[in-house]
Amino acid sequence: MTIESTLPVRATLRQQVLVLYLSDSALDSYVVGWSQYDGTGRTSPTTGDGDEPP
Repeated sequence: MTIESTLPVRATLRQQVLVLYLSDSALDSYVVGWSQYDGTGRTSPTTGDGDEPP
């Protein structure tokens, strides 16, 4: 006798998040800084390792 699961398989989703720091609260203002988080685990950046925006 075999028992087959009827429960759906849940995929694990991960996100890459880009946070922009603006010069003021207006959404069309200049970007003065940024940070990036990679929840996928594909990269392992260090703090301040780039001068160019992502």
